[in-house]
Amino acid sequence: RTSAPPDHVPQFLAGSLTSYPVRRVWLARAFLLAFPGNARRSPPCPKCHASAGDLLPIGEEICITMRKICVAGTGYVGLTTGTCFADLGNHVTCLDIDSKKIASLRQGEMPIFEPGLSELVMQNQRAGRLTFVAADEDDAYETALNEAEFIFIAVSTPTFPGSDRADLSAVRACAQRIARSLRDHTVIINKSTVPIGAGDWVSAIIDKYRPEAATFAVVSNPEFLREGSAVADFMQPDRVVLGSTDQAAAEHVAQLYLNFRCRVMVTDLDRKSTRLNSSHANI
Repeated sequence: RTSAPPDHVPQFLAGSLTSYPVRRVWLARAFLLAFPGNARRSPPCPKCHASAGDLLPIGEEICITMRKICVAGTGYVGLTTGTCFADLGNHVTCLDIDSKKIASLRQGEMPIFEPGLSELVMQNQRAGRLTFVAADEDDAYETALNEAEFIFIAVSTPTFPGSDRADLSAVRACAQRIARSLRDHTVIINKSTVPIGAGDWVSAIIDKYRPEAATFAVVSNPEFLREGSAVADFMQPDRVVLGSTDQAAAEHVAQLYLNFRCRVMVTDLDRKSTRLNSSHANI
């Protein structure tokens, strides 16, 4: 399989390559497996024609298709997600309401400690693949969402004091701001830790506040990142779980993970099933 070679080799693959830097990414042992049953394999990449579920011979190549991604929230999940997607060669804009945090990130100062994350942030900022935008800057959402194919909502959802109920006010505010700035068709991925059924709630908010000409789809993509190993967990997952009532949108998101050696579960059940999967995994 051939394609225009990317300019960047992801950091986590560098050790498996015989020469570095190079202009093509070779996955020496790529096992991209799809769950049976309700899980469906994603459509093939339009460039290299590989699909999640393919078993590739040693030395065979999967191309990396560069995407424009916006990540709303630069907490533990959002910062790791945005930085790692940038390190895979995508163009990522991370958006946050905390302007002081954004200023620090632009200087390479981390709000959290995660092995390897600081180096990746600096490396991808220098390469122009990772950008940080504060929500209070002029046209912040328009800048962050400009031509983005995918928008990840990864804002904080703390529990209320003395309760096990999640505070979803940040998710609501983020969804409203995103909706007002939508222009074309966009896939919105809910990665915040939210209660079962919140995907439909987010979809209703966006539908209420979006411009009439803008279209969208919402996909749930729960995180399985452990503190202290989040970068490794993201780059070398044992599974990726996606769920949506819009099957085409879920399969489109699956292509972001095409180069990972993991199971990609694309379910045609409603978004509740992915949250159940996440809940069981984090028990």
